[in-house]
Amino acid sequence: MTCSMDQHEMPPTLVDRFSFVLSKRVYDFFGDDSLANFDSHTLKTAQAGTDLSLSNAIKQQSSLSKKRSSSSSSDADSSRGGKRSKLVQLNQREQPPGSSGGLWVGWKSILSLSCLASSPNFIFTSIIDEFGLSWFCGFIYGHPVLELRGNVWSSLSVLISSHPGPLFLYGDFNQVLSPRDKWGKNNILTPGSLSFHSFLSSFGLLEVKNVGPWFTWTNNREGDACTFERLDRGWCNMSWLDMFPRAFMTNLGISRSDHAPISFVTSPPSNFFPFPSRFEAWWLKNPTAFQIISFTWNMYIPGSPLFRIVSSNKILIKVLKLWAKERIDSIPLKIKKIQSQLCNIQENLSPSNVPLEKSLRIELDSLLEQEEIFWAQRAKQHWLVLGDSNTKFFHSMTKARKARNHIWQITSSSGALLTDEISIRNEFHQHFQSFYSSASYFPLDALQSVVPFSTLSEDQLAHLNLPFHAWEVSW
Repeated sequence: MTCSMDQHEMPPTLVDRFSFVLSKRVYDFFGDDSLANFDSHTLKTAQAGTDLSLSNAIKQQSSLSKKRSSSSSSDADSSRGGKRSKLVQLNQREQPPGSSGGLWVGWKSILSLSCLASSPNFIFTSIIDEFGLSWFCGFIYGHPVLELRGNVWSSLSVLISSHPGPLFLYGDFNQVLSPRDKWGKNNILTPGSLSFHSFLSSFGLLEVKNVGPWFTWTNNREGDACTFERLDRGWCNMSWLDMFPRAFMTNLGISRSDHAPISFVTSPPSNFFPFPSRFEAWWLKNPTAFQIISFTWNMYIPGSPLFRIVSSNKILIKVLKLWAKERIDSIPLKIKKIQSQLCNIQENLSPSNVPLEKSLRIELDSLLEQEEIFWAQRAKQHWLVLGDSNTKFFHSMTKARKARNHIWQITSSSGALLTDEISIRNEFHQHFQSFYSSASYFPLDALQSVVPFSTLSEDQLAHLNLPFHAWEVSW
């Protein structure tokens, strides 16, 4: 559970199966049915900048000052008959100036969480989750003063550099990155974005996929003074994304607070659906692929010519996919092995090992080319525009794009929000089935009148309908 408070603007709200961010009006948030299964008796807390326990937090309706925390705690204890909830107060604190500001982090007992550093603007922790996975997590509240916000990024940079490993940062960064992240007056101005960009790029941080409304904060004003911004986000490095490739955050919309509550899930339930088979361009660089193709198409399959073609194609795809999976997984290992062999040979050159050195270089070039084509096909247009050659950047880009492209929720034709994968699949199926079976589709003649395009002449059609010759079909 994370709670951030500031006298100038409301804190973020985040709900997760293992951590929560509470808004200033904590009692409103806990009244929500979404926390019906939350077990306050198995909660642990770590604090930075504020003194409170869960029992008195629910009672408070405004600031969480130390004085009011104490009195509310007494009321909560008396209402429980003197029995306190099983909360363990950890003594990592940074007292903020005055009675507001700071962060509050809490977590369920199924997690092992250690607070490594804290300040009124972040709590940096080490987490071992219920599956035994270990990673670092930073709960962030960016400084509301622009001139001091860079100090937060500098402090985090020191911590991240000294704690290498899977990393996830989330919270209210109090910083927009581009004009797209701001709606309202003066949305062109994005002061502070350059230093924030520099901080993110220095550690290769990628944004965790977010679904729901784009903006997460509003100033709650009217007319021309109304402003919406995207301040609450999650950022991770590649090792964390490899650990949780399906993680995503959901913006639940702004309602009672000026910030939107954000639900975060690391490992959502999944129903396996096979991916469509696609031809891999790197297969053409491997002689074994041609042998598999030749062998498959020369197999005898009884039946009509069309049946034989379809059957051979199905068999070919299955065999190629099995072969390719083993092949592409082993390519990086083979590259490292050959590179090591080349180094040893080139350090101890002799006339006898020159032919071996040459053959290893040829084999290495072939493997590198296959790997490059594999990643080029996944990086798509970025590879063509930027022209890079199989770097870590493009590996990161393809993995991040794969995570972003997953569809987590859609709105059905009836207006219902669908989050289950089977329901989403059925909705797509019903939509396109209805669309293509409907008589209201756009007629081809009408389309040609709106978007004129060339058509084949009668002679061209007759030429295309001629029988094929053997010389026209080749590899």
